Amino acid sequence: MEKHFSIGPVKEIRPKALFYGLISAFLCILILTMIFTSFIYFFNVSEFYLQPASLVISVLSLFLGGYIASHTAGQRGLIHGILLAILFFLLSYLIGMIAPWGSMQSILKIASCALASCLGGICGVK
Repeated sequence: MEKHFSIGPVKEIRPKALFYGLISAFLCILILTMIFTSFIYFFNVSEFYLQPASLVISVLSLFLGGYIASHTAGQRGLIHGILLAILFFLLSYLIGMIAPWGSMQSILKIASCALASCLGGICGVK
């Protein structure tokens, strides 16, 4: 039987579901980044599109991760989605994959991805 833990009034957070969502988000980012870089290489796209593409890739990946996490958990999609976003950005920050925290673009990226992860979590509840 899977272990569950509670955080205050929030009951039954499923770590296994968060793990699946996190792995899915990172794999999606890896695949979409490879596709986008191939597109840039073969079609000589301007570097102007790098930051918007990074935001779109992150949002799509975290939406998918939130969806998978909440679908696996079967409940509490919003909570699983926001926890996934927090874990994702903590891990990303630790391995140096995002821009410095002080820039406005990073704040926009964090807010957009957190929202996408929450929406994915809400949509993924069975």
